[in-house]
Amino acid sequence: MSLFGDGSTLAIAGAHTLATALAENSADHDAASRQYQAQHGKLVRPKQKNLSLIASILVPKTQLGIAVRDRALGILRLYAAIKGWVP
Repeated sequence: MSLFGDGSTLAIAGAHTLATALAENSADHDAASRQYQAQHGKLVRPKQKNLSLIASILVPKTQLGIAVRDRALGILRLYAAIKGWVP
């Protein structure tokens, strides 16, 4: 859902949310599933919202998109070097 490392955090939060839903609805797994989806969805939806935009920037489909991305990364590297951010 995220290209920036949120997957493990969401997995741990999801496991906790699911365990809680199952504990609170031990006799009704359908209700537990609905509770889990409703609660965990609040965490996941914002991450998914901009995923296609971020993915299209990082992994462009066209040669022009690749060229623009590479140029932008080159400028970012130069800026980082000027600021002393490069190890």
